[in-house]
Amino acid sequence: MEDLWQAFKDRYSGQGLPIDAFWEDGIFNEDAYRQARPKILFVLKEVNSQEQKDLRKFLKGGPRYPIWHAVARWAAGLTYGFPAYSEIGEKARAAFCGVAAVNLKKTGGSGSANMAEIAAYAYIARDLIVRQIEEIRPDVIVACGVFDILKWLFEFPINPTDPDRPVRETQGRFWVVPFRHPGRANMYGERYYSELKERVERVPELVSLLYGQQAKADADGQRLNFFNDLETPPEEELSKVPTQRDLFSGLAELKEEKAEEETKKEED
Repeated sequence: MEDLWQAFKDRYSGQGLPIDAFWEDGIFNEDAYRQARPKILFVLKEVNSQEQKDLRKFLKGGPRYPIWHAVARWAAGLTYGFPAYSEIGEKARAAFCGVAAVNLKKTGGSGSANMAEIAAYAYIARDLIVRQIEEIRPDVIVACGVFDILKWLFEFPINPTDPDRPVRETQGRFWVVPFRHPGRANMYGERYYSELKERVERVPELVSLLYGQQAKADADGQRLNFFNDLETPPEEELSKVPTQRDLFSGLAELKEEKAEEETKKEED
């Protein structure tokens, strides 16, 4: 993958863009991911950081900070057939160790992403993003607030009358579930978990893939075995509860969402 990261950096530098806060990303735990059924990839916007790190190493030991605990719960739902929210328990971290996550923009940003900027970064490196996702070879992609970008990267078969319906990539390699960003999922954890379940269950073929694989995962206990061997990050206990900063960030995003709705009403 080193050539891929260098290609991203060269592409950014060629556009005069900074690369000092570059974050590599992808599969958290290669062994767990390769044995996982289904293989799940979360596609997000950017990292909220101005440091240079490797997201894979940062999250290899399990979810850290509220945003990644939300992703872990969603991963547990997709992996274990959406158990009751109150019963997720250790399944969240067990599922999380076997997923992958990539950001469309590889350099750090702020707590509130500029979607026009994210789209521009994705556009200038579109071939590299497609290459990275193809190399990860997911069965299911959860598009976390970025479906509008992914659909022109891959040219998904979109139904204009039902644009939020999960779709299968044109070559049949993976499914894509359009969904929200996990940034404020800790404020409405159970509600958003249920929304993801409802969205998945709108497509019988996707249900068959996920729930059929879930039965196998339960039978061999593969992810729980990986989970038991992982080292808990020092921030683990503190990050289970949303911080005041997370709550204010969520409120800011809600205001942005309402503003967008008002703008659409005015345009109509």
